[in-house]
Amino acid sequence: MIQSFLAKNRQFIVTCMLLGVLVGGGHLPPRWDSLLFYCIVFSVALIGFARNVFLNGLLAVSSCFFLLAWFRAFHDVQYDILFCASGLMCLLYGISTTVRFVLTSKEVARPEIFALVNCYLALGYFWALLYTLVEGITPGSYNIPLQYERLMDAMIYFSFATMTTVGYGDMSPHTMLAQRLAVTQAIMGQFYFALVVAYLLNRLFQEKRDVTE
Repeated sequence: MIQSFLAKNRQFIVTCMLLGVLVGGGHLPPRWDSLLFYCIVFSVALIGFARNVFLNGLLAVSSCFFLLAWFRAFHDVQYDILFCASGLMCLLYGISTTVRFVLTSKEVARPEIFALVNCYLALGYFWALLYTLVEGITPGSYNIPLQYERLMDAMIYFSFATMTTVGYGDMSPHTMLAQRLAVTQAIMGQFYFALVVAYLLNRLFQEKRDVTE
């Protein structure tokens, strides 16, 4: 029964986990907050498990990277290249399997809608980790307000503000690389909505055509 429930509501469960990180994250000590974030994105990857040697190898490398990052965290290293790389790999896995699920679906139903939401949220976290990685390698790449005690919290906020093109102005990229990444994400965010609408309309018209025939 539990297995059947998970199979039917897989995408909804992923949505709840990703939204949980967005709304409830940032309240734990840095090490435990990092562990919670990685466990969730790793679970998202496992839920969308695919029989793909490259992707599964990527997931294994991601686990090794995070374990090394977790060990280094006890030496006052909160966010480093290993942590960002481990999260990026998990999100890449989750995004690729979610896109594959949507493209291979034969109808537009609740799981497909939740899958599209999950892909959008995962993209936001993916860019947040990318920004964190850039700031970690080149400090000062972003103008970060003083109220953010942790870099990842600031970058999650900046990522979703950029992807939705809200642009509050309290955070901004300084270096050329940071600026180019922000512009690229803003363009992708706009194209995502356009592609989703086009995909849904195409599927709905296709279903109507199949019914009439």
